[in-house]
Formats: sequence, structure tokens, C-alpha cells
Amino acid sequence: MSHFSVLVVTDQEPTDDVLSMALQPFHEFECTGEDDKYVQDIDITEKRRVEYAGSTIRRFKAPDGGLHDPYDDQFYREWTDEELTRANHGGEAPMGTGTAGGMSYQSKDWGDGRGYRSKVHFVPDGWEEVKFPASEVMSFRDWLESWHDAKVVRPGEQPDLRKEHKYGYAVVDEAGAVVKIIDRTNPNAKWDWWVVGGRYGGRLAPGYDPEKDERNYKTCTLCRGTGRRDDPIGQARRLEDPTYTCNGCSGTGRELKFPTDWVEVGNQARVGDLDLAALKATRVAEMREMVEKIRVQAGAADFGELDSMRRAYKAAIAAWLALPEPRPRGNEFDEWLKIQEHGFAAADYHRADFWDEVQPADGQTIDDWIEATPALSAFAVLKDGEWFEKGEMGWFACVSNEKPDWAEQFDKLFAGLRSDQWITFVDCHI
Repeated sequence: MSHFSVLVVTDQEPTDDVLSMALQPFHEFECTGEDDKYVQDIDITEKRRVEYAGSTIRRFKAPDGGLHDPYDDQFYREWTDEELTRANHGGEAPMGTGTAGGMSYQSKDWGDGRGYRSKVHFVPDGWEEVKFPASEVMSFRDWLESWHDAKVVRPGEQPDLRKEHKYGYAVVDEAGAVVKIIDRTNPNAKWDWWVVGGRYGGRLAPGYDPEKDERNYKTCTLCRGTGRRDDPIGQARRLEDPTYTCNGCSGTGRELKFPTDWVEVGNQARVGDLDLAALKATRVAEMREMVEKIRVQAGAADFGELDSMRRAYKAAIAAWLALPEPRPRGNEFDEWLKIQEHGFAAADYHRADFWDEVQPADGQTIDDWIEATPALSAFAVLKDGEWFEKGEMGWFACVSNEKPDWAEQFDKLFAGLRSDQWITFVDCHI
């Protein structure tokens, strides 16, 4: 669920075949399904036994003592008006599966003739939620099949690595007891798909901005190029705001294509052909433009005031992290933020820089931070078959074990490249 940039270094011109060969050792087998030499059989028997010993089973206990699966349909009911208000959905129930306003919900067709919709999860009056060790109510094998969908290999059988046991299996003895569990995976997995350029297109072309390239636009699908959305949604919005045009193109009739469809410009280059001074100037200008947009959205008079607002927000976040759970989130967090010291300034900054894009070091001004923007940077570098990275990329761009000196490491790696080598910006997804 995350995108990140990888600078792939090759000794020859980076064709698709050359890049595929370089990146293949790091594919996520569970997603690519490519059962190649990089896939290993990992014995996870002991790991699963430890997990089984520590796992608990959750049940709803009825007044008569009966135990029930807490996710049976009987434990979902319709939303109340008060709950919808708490969920902040303007009177409409949220769809999908998740939590809102401290409540869990699930969406499906409940078989009552009222169609697909969400319901709230609840514990009936007089019932109680109980937990007990999984080992008290199910065997290790039953637990594996229930929790991990383990595929069993019986005595005398060979695992079917093309279909049923492709991603792993559990070997059982004559009595049906589990003796070994195999996970088939690539332990070096870094990506599940990739594309040249993508979100990082144009990084090697000074002065080029893919979002300003007309070739990367298409006719807006919401207004069909008219600049005015006239479907029921557009008509309803126009009743509220007569100036409303189209949220897909802001009235231009043209919308930006998905990055995988952008034209191939500035994604690959020979190291010796790079104009690093021009690339740095481009990156600095891009950063200044980005921060300027944030300044305007935050209502700051200049970058100095924006930095004061940023520091107020960081101080508030430190205070928020010190709070016991459950901490305020969503609208509650917004209201909590406003009552902190310099809270309204912090709230304005948070709204403008929601993704925390402005990140000066301690004691560094925003202007100095912008001017220090490097000519090139990437989350990872793939060179000579070795993967170097800023940290471990997880879901939703959450990075763990981040290297504080990654900028220096990146510069050192780049400085060690020969002028005849090639570099390619790749957009990787995991």
C-alpha cells in the first residue's frame, strides 16, 4: 500500500529486460506469484507453535453460558442517529469495514431484502465478551487451518507447489498431528510491482515537471471535457454552490493521467551526462513552490511565521503522544489541538501540511532547509545486486528502522558511480 523511489544502477543501457533482471531478486512472491530461484522454503514450525501458545479466542457468552462467534450476523444492528453523528458522516452510514466514532462496523448484504449497507457491531445486553487460550478449545492443526488457512500435506503425499501448496503447507503424521510447517516466500522481498518513472517521473530532466506536461493529461471522465459536472452529484453540489464546476478537473475539462501512464521523460540517464547543478536548481525550485503553497494555505505571512506555526504543531504533537489512550482523533483531535498553546496556529499548520512535508532539522530555518535540497535523492538504491534503503517501508508509507544518516549514505553511493553507468528512477510499490 506504499510507493517509494528506487534508483537502479546498471552497467548497460536500462532496458525493461535489464531492469527486470536487476529487480527480480527482491520481488514479493505472495503477490507476484513468480516461483523462481529467489523463493525459499522457510521452516516456521516453532514460530507458529509459539504463536499458538500465546493466542486467545474471543467469544460472546450468552446468559445461558453458550459461546458464540462474535462476528455472527446477530451481533450487528442498525445505526442510531446519535451514532451517525459521532461517526461524522452527516447522517449517512459509512460503508466498508472499519471503525468510526469509537464504533466498529461492517458492510454487506444482510439477506433481509434491504440491500448492501453497513451495521454496527455490538454486545447484546446481558451478554459478555470473554477470551481464553486457543489451546483450550482447538488443536494446533485446527488453529492453523482456522487462523492461517494452512494447506495440509498428508503422509506419502508430495506438496503441490503449482497450486494448493504454492505458498506454503503443513506436514502431518499418520495421527494427523502437525510435524512441520513450511512458508514459501522470498525473504528479501521489497516490492510487489514496479514501473519506470511513475510518481517519480522526470527526476533526471532539469526544469521538467510531469504535472505540467500536456501529454500527461486526458479528457476529464467526470465532466467529459465540458468543465462542468452535470451528473446528480454535480447538480446537487451546484445547488449548494452555484460556482461549482467539476472536482475532477476544476473546470478545465482535462485531468491528470495516472502516473503509470505518464510519458517517458527524465527517468533514465548515463551518470556522466547528468547536469547536477541544474537538477539541484530544479529540485530547490520545486521545494520552494511546495512550501509556498503550504504557507498560503496556512495563512502565514512568510516562511518565518510558517516555521513558528510548525513548531507550535510539533510541540502539540509531543503533548498528544504523552496522553493516555484513547487519545483524541479525527474531529476530536482538531478540537483538542485548538486549546493547546498557540493551538489555532498549530491547527492551521496541520491543515495546510497534513502529510508533514516540511521537515527542517532542529535549528534549521525553512529557507535553509529548502536550499539544502539535494540534486538527487531516493528512498533506496539498487547497485551491483545489493539493496540499500532509508528504512523498512511498510503500509501507508510508514517507515521503520529509518537511518538518520541516509542522505549521507545516498551521497556516498552516488559519488562512487562511474560516469559510464546508467541510473533509472523506478516507482516501487509494496
